[in-house]
Amino acid sequence: MSCSSRAGGPLAEHIQIQLVHFTGSVEAGRKVGAGTGERLHRAVLELGGKDPVVVDAGVDPRAAAAAVAFGAFINTGQICTSMERIYVHEDVADAFVEALVEAAGTYTMGDGHDEGVMMGPLVDERQRDIVRRHVSDAVERGATIRAGGVEPAGDSSTRPRC
Repeated sequence: MSCSSRAGGPLAEHIQIQLVHFTGSVEAGRKVGAGTGERLHRAVLELGGKDPVVVDAGVDPRAAAAAVAFGAFINTGQICTSMERIYVHEDVADAFVEALVEAAGTYTMGDGHDEGVMMGPLVDERQRDIVRRHVSDAVERGATIRAGGVEPAGDSSTRPRC
């Protein structure tokens, strides 16, 4: 089984799996659904959402930023409830962004097994490439990197494999 198969397909197709609950893209969901359908396994597919957050003018921007940072960075952002789109009222936007940048700086990256590390590796090289493309696209469209922006060192032999 190659890494291009990822985890969902092989799990969904395994003879001993009786129920699959999958969260991910529509494309991957089709593959998981096909695998479970072939074997008549039960499946629940949660596909597509982008987990929006609305920060209104009446909130404490520091508290909102801390909550958003946690919601966006938990499990290195690789969880179905990771906050991905944030809409902030202009009255609190500057204070929110400053607080979010500050909060982002407190999340230590490294080996997820090491004490104090809050952001471990991405699941594989493919996901790392996707993140790299997203960041590059945002910068090309005018985004400014305010925190991080440096790809962690390490070769694929030190990261988890499929």
